[in-house]
Amino acid sequence: PRIGNSNAEQYPVLRRILSRHRKRNTAFFCKFYRIIQQIDHYLPCPNRVSPHLTGQIFIHADPQPQPLFLRLERGPEVVASIYGKVIESSEAEETDISTYAAALIECGRQTEAVAMLTSYLKEHLHSRLAIDVLLVLDRNIAEPYVRSIISAGFITEKDAVEWARGHVVHGQFGSAALVCLTYDEIKGFENDIAFMLEVCYFALRFEDVVRLYHAKYRLGQWPFLPAISFPFLMSLVRLGRREEALDEAQDILKSIRAYRRKHSNTELSAMFRLTPAATGSMVIGYMENLKNIIHALKSADNIAADDFDPMII
Repeated sequence: PRIGNSNAEQYPVLRRILSRHRKRNTAFFCKFYRIIQQIDHYLPCPNRVSPHLTGQIFIHADPQPQPLFLRLERGPEVVASIYGKVIESSEAEETDISTYAAALIECGRQTEAVAMLTSYLKEHLHSRLAIDVLLVLDRNIAEPYVRSIISAGFITEKDAVEWARGHVVHGQFGSAALVCLTYDEIKGFENDIAFMLEVCYFALRFEDVVRLYHAKYRLGQWPFLPAISFPFLMSLVRLGRREEALDEAQDILKSIRAYRRKHSNTELSAMFRLTPAATGSMVIGYMENLKNIIHALKSADNIAADDFDPMII
């Protein structure tokens, strides 16, 4: 197929894309053709994707395909060189800043990436994308910006949770915990406290888990969900407060048994929004895990936490 006035088959990246996406429409391929034009202006002649293409650089293509295209054909040093010039343009956008930072990181130039992002944030204080990248690089430097964007009212609790989840899926629990704890401090978490407890636990912020548990929950006032009690109990264990953890685990197990005697499996199913079979399996499994924790804490062998932590075994 022909795209614009040029034959797409002559460009290696487009040829690769065409072989995989024959059914895509012309608009799809035009995006990639525009990207070629945009990058080509800054490549030295021997490295040109198509040497006859010329023109001004305007970064308006979709942010996801653009970095992908660059990585398909160019190494991180070339990408960093290109985007270093792109961000000097008045046409530069937020996605260009994050792509440049990612390229610098891949080149091992983290200090430059941090400096570039903090410089950008001086003029774009509430750029969540720039803050997000900075969170990965240096949480201490990123924290004031996280605090600022939350204080300004740009982030709801749902936004904060989704923001944190974006870091959790990449194993960045420290960054996720920072977002959650900062939001809770400024605005207050109301609906996703269990998520916050788990995130803080895997970020090794055990003191915060215990503090939040005591601040948000009271025995007998909530349905005893594993996502709440397990981080709390195991945080006590990892803080060396094993006797306290044993007392709490026994109290929770006793309360669950009492709660279960007062409610049928059908009522519990409605509460948990699960089928009776799934509810029964969850409750029984939960109680067995609690018994395992109690057994380990009662043992004279001082069993290591990793050997009975229900969240990692």
